Amino acid sequence: MAISNTTTDYTGRTVDMYISGPLDSASTAAQSVVYSFGNPSQYIAGVQKLVQRYVISLINSGFIEALMGGVNNNIQSATHIFNLYSWNVILAFKTYQNNNLNQSLDEQLSTVQLTNVAASGDSVNFSAQLITKAGDTVQFVLPLPLN
Repeated sequence: MAISNTTTDYTGRTVDMYISGPLDSASTAAQSVVYSFGNPSQYIAGVQKLVQRYVISLINSGFIEALMGGVNNNIQSATHIFNLYSWNVILAFKTYQNNNLNQSLDEQLSTVQLTNVAASGDSVNFSAQLITKAGDTVQFVLPLPLN
């Protein structure tokens, strides 16, 4: 599912640097994500900012290390590890949101639900659905190599 609403009016918002590469947020096709600072750099806000922050937080949570050390080609283990680390990220976001009540609803996380896990060679693909407090729903795939 493509992101249907993106924010271009940054009035009264804090903005993040967009580091998710040259993605087309309106496209429903799978796209590769390469985290780097673009040239020229762009700002983002709204649901794009939230998705980027969630993925970065998940990757930096120790999730990858736990996944590489504990999967052994077991989808159930991969699912458990994702849910455990994702829940910790969700709790951290909710704590932050409760302490910073001035955020726009499209930049506040309601939940993330894992919708599918599939192994493909030496990688695993996590499909998830992120829901904002504004009610926006974004589907994304997080493909991770296991070597």
